[in-house]
Amino acid sequence: MGAAVIVTSLDRARDLAQRPVTLLGDAIHPMTPLQGLGGNTALLSVLTEAQQPGAAPLYAASVIQLAWVRGDWTLVAPTGGVWDQSISRVDATDIGAFNPFTTGR
Repeated sequence: MGAAVIVTSLDRARDLAQRPVTLLGDAIHPMTPLQGLGGNTALLSVLTEAQQPGAAPLYAASVIQLAWVRGDWTLVAPTGGVWDQSISRVDATDIGAFNPFTTGR
């Protein structure tokens, strides 16, 4: 039964991966000390929109952790290196919490 769930998830992921998405905006969360790296961290949520035929757009946010280390930003991989766990669905009523991307930004 576990294999069937994985196949279903993979099929769904492939379906979503084939849809064009639009980057809409971001939200920067407060910086905090990061143990072990000797710097500060920032969490950045990137809002995307995917069109669905015959349905309302699908909004999702990818949370990316960055660390300021030795004078530059460094990407911090999620625990276990599994990036799909950092993506969550965003309700259309919540997209106003993101700073919209503008041309030239």
